[in-house]
Amino acid sequence: MANASHTFDNTYLCQMRIPMDEVIQNLKVRDLYDWHQLSWKVFPNEPESSRNFLLRIDPMEGFYRILILSKKKPVCPTWCHPEQFEFNAIPESFYGFKKYRFSLLVNPTKKVRSNAAGERTKNGRRIGLHSREELEDWIIRKGETNGFQVDMDTLSIIPKGKKFFCKPGVRGAHVAKDFQGFLSVTDSGKFHQAATQGIGSAKAFGFGMLALCPIQSPIS
Repeated sequence: MANASHTFDNTYLCQMRIPMDEVIQNLKVRDLYDWHQLSWKVFPNEPESSRNFLLRIDPMEGFYRILILSKKKPVCPTWCHPEQFEFNAIPESFYGFKKYRFSLLVNPTKKVRSNAAGERTKNGRRIGLHSREELEDWIIRKGETNGFQVDMDTLSIIPKGKKFFCKPGVRGAHVAKDFQGFLSVTDSGKFHQAATQGIGSAKAFGFGMLALCPIQSPIS
């Protein structure tokens, strides 16, 4: 465990619960890119080039739950009713626990350097990971890089299907996996950075937020 003392910037967690019929009929949300565009409305007058928030969209029973983790204080957007909007400042002490229950919605990939014909390419291309072994290796590597270790006996990997997006000039899909279980912090500085900046790719489209619930006393 890294015991260095850290002082962190404030973060905020915003939650919105939007009825599904409202999403379809009024907001006209079709895909991840539409959610990406709407999420910017939570930070009025914020240029997109300086995005510093994480987004997660979960279909629930009858509504969508939208979570936004940010360094900038969120504002209820015009497309959301005030009673559907809430946010809380996250105290620095929240990131000072030894263990957490976690959920991490991601698009896990690996780079391959050959094309469909088996010919080696210069830059390679990214493909999704699907086997249990590959996915376990992926979360172990991410933990080593980001200051935590997953308790593999508690790990569940839940397929969430394909999440489509269509933005100007680009159509595509991300294959979503939700990693759930318990983790132990091994480096508090790296862990805080991962928790506030996200893990993996496609963060602008709702991936990479490390949702956390402390399960033990804070680090002394």
